[in-house]
Amino acid sequence: MNILSDIPQLASPVDAALSWAKRGRFVIPVKWGTKDGVPTGWPDLRITPDTAREYFTGKPTNIAVLPGPSGLADVDLDCDEAVRAAPHLLPATYTYGRERRPGSHMLFACAATKTRKWRDPMAQASKAMLVELRSEGAYSIIPPSVHPDGDQYRRESKHAAAQTTPEALAAGCARVAAAALVARYWPAGSRHDAALALAGSLLHGGMDAADVLVFCQAVVEAAADDELADRMRAVQDTIRDFQAGKAITGWPTLAGHLPAEVIARLREWLDIEDFPALESGAPQPTKPALVTAHMASVIEQPLDPLWPGLLYAGKITLLCGDPKKGKSLVTLDIAARVSTGTPWPCSAERREPGNVLLLSAEDDDADTVKPRLVAAEADCKRIYSVHGLAGEDGRITALSLDRHWREISDGILEFRPRLIVIDPLSAYMGRADSHNEGDVRTVLRGLATLAGQSRAAVLAVRHFRKSTGDTALGRVIGSIAFSAAARANWGVVTDPEDEERRLLLDFGGNLARDTGGYAFRVAETAAAVPYIAWDSERELRTVEELLGIGDGRVATCESCGEPFVPGRSGAKFCSAACRQKAYRERVTDTPASNNRNSVTPPRNNRNAVTEVTENRYGVTDKTHRGIRNAGDREQTQLDTVTENAGARNAAQATLLPTQDQYPCLNCGGKGCRICDPQVREKQRGAR
Repeated sequence: MNILSDIPQLASPVDAALSWAKRGRFVIPVKWGTKDGVPTGWPDLRITPDTAREYFTGKPTNIAVLPGPSGLADVDLDCDEAVRAAPHLLPATYTYGRERRPGSHMLFACAATKTRKWRDPMAQASKAMLVELRSEGAYSIIPPSVHPDGDQYRRESKHAAAQTTPEALAAGCARVAAAALVARYWPAGSRHDAALALAGSLLHGGMDAADVLVFCQAVVEAAADDELADRMRAVQDTIRDFQAGKAITGWPTLAGHLPAEVIARLREWLDIEDFPALESGAPQPTKPALVTAHMASVIEQPLDPLWPGLLYAGKITLLCGDPKKGKSLVTLDIAARVSTGTPWPCSAERREPGNVLLLSAEDDDADTVKPRLVAAEADCKRIYSVHGLAGEDGRITALSLDRHWREISDGILEFRPRLIVIDPLSAYMGRADSHNEGDVRTVLRGLATLAGQSRAAVLAVRHFRKSTGDTALGRVIGSIAFSAAARANWGVVTDPEDEERRLLLDFGGNLARDTGGYAFRVAETAAAVPYIAWDSERELRTVEELLGIGDGRVATCESCGEPFVPGRSGAKFCSAACRQKAYRERVTDTPASNNRNSVTPPRNNRNAVTEVTENRYGVTDKTHRGIRNAGDREQTQLDTVTENAGARNAAQATLLPTQDQYPCLNCGGKGCRICDPQVREKQRGAR
C-alpha cells in the first residue's frame, strides 16, 4: 500500500484516527486547540481501529501521530526561512501545515531514529528553533487539529510519504537548517558579493558543483532576495571559474558578510572540515605567505598630531575615567574644536576644521548631544552621528566593530572624518569578549587599520574598574590589551583639593613624552546645558598620585630628599613642584647642587630621612596619608630643615619663592598654586 497516499483531508478527528490506525500508524488524542493535554503514558499508547472510538468520542479533539513507532519521521520547519528552503533540499513528500505557516511539516517513511533539533545560536530562545526532526519520544499534531492560534492544520500535497533512511534524512535536515540560518543573516547590502563568497566557500569545502547550485538557490529564496537571477548568475560564474582553475573568493570573504557563529554552524551542519581535502584535479588552495615590508623601501612619515600629546591622525587614543566625571563632555568639546579649528586648551594655534563621526551609544542626539555641541560652539554641519546600519526592511541594526568593517570603511570614505569618537567602546565590541586579550586585539587591530588608512584620529571611551592596581593602566576595565593597543591613554579624574575641578591627565603612551595635563570645570549655559570650561594653567600631577594607586611604601624624593608615600610603583618625586624642578633642571642642564640659595637637604642624606620619619611617626603622630597632602609636604620640609640645619628660623625654612630657585613652568615665577604654598593656602581658605 502506498504509505499515506490515500489519506484524504478529513474534517472529523474520529475518521482521521480510524484512517491512520487502519494503516498501522499510531495516533493519540490531544486536548482541543492545544499542543499538550495528552493521555498519561502516551509514549506507550497504541490505539487500534477497534479501540479508536474509546479515545475519539466525537467531541472536539486534536489528534497527534507517534512518528517513531509508526515508522515515520516528521520534519518540523519552525521558521519561514526553513519552510522556503526545504522544498529545494528535501524530496517531495506528504506535506501539511496551517494558514499562517503552510508547508511547515513534512512526513517521511523512515525507521525510528533519534529526535534532533537545529537552533539559531544568536536568536532568543523563543525564536531560536530552525528545524526539528521528530521520531522517537515525540508526537506531532496532524490534520484536522486546530493550532493554539486558531488555524486548522490541513494537508497541502498529494505526495505519499517518501521513503528514506535516518542518516539521509538527518543530513537533509542539517542542510535545510544551514540554508535557513544563512538566509536569516543574509546581508542587507552587497548580496552579489555574498553569493560569490558563499558559492566559493562551498566549492573550496569540497561540495559538488550541482549541490552548490541547489544550496545557494535555497538560501537566496529563503532570504526572500528579490534579485534571484543576479545571485544565481554569480553562483554559476563562480562554479565556472573554479572548474577552470581560476581564483575565486571563499571563507575569508564570506566572514565579512556573515557573523562568525553563522559560518561556524554552516561548516558544522554541512560537515565541512577546517581544511577539507579537495578532489583531485580541483584547484588547490593557496598556501598562506608571510607578509613583510622591506624597511629600506619604507617611506618615513612624520606623526600628524591633531592635539599634540593626546590625539594623532591614524592612531587610537583611550579616554578613561570613573562614571559621571565628564568624559562624554570632553569628547564633545574635542569634537567641537575639531569641527571649527578652535585652538586647544592652553594654546593659541588654530587648525583647519575637519569632519567628525560620533558613535554615541548612551546619549540621545536631540536632547543631549546636539545641545552640548551647540554649547561648545561646534560647527554641527561637520559632525555626523552614527546610529547603526539600516536594513532593507527599515530596521536599524546596532553597529559592531567585530564584523561591520566594510560598512564602517564605506562611511569613512564618504564623510572623510578627521576625528572618530566612540563612546563607550564597550557598546561597539559586538560579540568580542572585552576580557579576552585575543578578541580585544583583533577588534582594535582592525580599528587601527581603518584609522591608519583614513588618517582619522580615534578617541575611544572606557571606564576605570573599582579595584586599585599598581598603575593606572591596570585600572582600565577589561583586558590590558585595551590600554596596550592604544597609542595614547588619558584619564579624567577629580582634583582631590577641589571636588568641582576635573583633571585630564596622560597615564601611558608611546608617541610623545609626558608634558603635563589639563584642568577643567563643568559649567552651564543659561539654558542649563553643560559644557567644558578649561583652566589656563597646565596640570603636572599624575593620575597615579590622584587615584592613590600604590603599595603604601615610603620612598625618598630624588629632588628634595624628603620621604613620601609613592602613588605608583617606581615614583621618584614627592610633589608636582619637585617633579617640575627636576624637569627644569634637565632642560637647562643645571645640577641642583649649584643652587646656593636652596635650603633643600642633600638628596642622599639618609640621616635626614631617618630623623624626619621618626619625627613624623613618633612625635607628631602623623599618618602616611598625610604625606600626600601638599600642606603636609611643606610642613615635612619645614621639620627637616629645622632639625638638621638648626640655625634658621622656622618661617625662613619654608619653601623659597620660585624666583629664588627656578622659574615655574606654570606661572613663569609669578607665584601660583603649584609652586607657592602661600598662594595654595590662600586658595584653600577662600574655598
